Amino acid sequence: MSVICSVGSTWRGFATTRRLVVFGASYCAVENVLNHDARKPTAAEPLGTPFPGNGVWNEEDLPNWVGHLITNYRPGPRYTPPKQPHQPGSADDQSAEWIEHPLLVNDYAKGGDTVMGVARQIRSVYVPGLGTNPAAARWSADDTLFITWVGINDCAVGAKDGILDELFKLQEEVYNTGARNFVFIDLPPIHRSPAVPHGSSRAGSMEKTFSQWNLNLREAAKKFSATHADSSVFIFSSFELFNTLLDNPQGPWLHSAQPCRFSRTDSCQFLNMVLVRSSRASWG
Repeated sequence: MSVICSVGSTWRGFATTRRLVVFGASYCAVENVLNHDARKPTAAEPLGTPFPGNGVWNEEDLPNWVGHLITNYRPGPRYTPPKQPHQPGSADDQSAEWIEHPLLVNDYAKGGDTVMGVARQIRSVYVPGLGTNPAAARWSADDTLFITWVGINDCAVGAKDGILDELFKLQEEVYNTGARNFVFIDLPPIHRSPAVPHGSSRAGSMEKTFSQWNLNLREAAKKFSATHADSSVFIFSSFELFNTLLDNPQGPWLHSAQPCRFSRTDSCQFLNMVLVRSSRASWG
């Protein structure tokens, strides 16, 4: 699933990661705001907002992959969310180990964003905020992982030539703030979502478009890693993961007792459901 482009000295494994910085669109969003306050994530509220977030494009009151990661799949102390969604978090509900070593999330993603939206996230919000490594939200190159998942909306409107070059120019700006550990998530098989009629010409066209994006992303990530020898660069393939799950619906990763309830227009929720019900992804 994951492609390791390079591993630098700052990568000590996901178990030692103390902060996630997320850029992207609806699959990643936890807040419905343009400005993210880098000081807000705490051990009591690691998303910087009451769990599972107030801008999650998912089933009502349920987390997306970001929330599942910190509560179910971190290989160390995990966050215990409030019993009721959207309630203020409390440090009293957390283990002493979590309080000492929480996994904080600075999530800049916003539903509907394209690569140009990520440009806003990075240049207007991240760089002048968390990117300055403020005293109220300290981070280091070896304890922070930067994750970018974007492109669905670009492909939907016809991604222009060179758009991935723009994305990696943005990563260069993130690198210049001290970032050294990067994960890029490729695009899922949207042509297999309920929003697209199976076997239609539209499905074939979308498959070609998204596959080409993923190929270009992989090549761009490899190029970035080659010119940044002190960085760790990984690609996680949501395309391969989702296809594996959809091709094997009776596998242990899906709960067959819970039928899909989504309409054709609910492709975002559908694919999110597939992701969060999958087996644990290996981050090293």
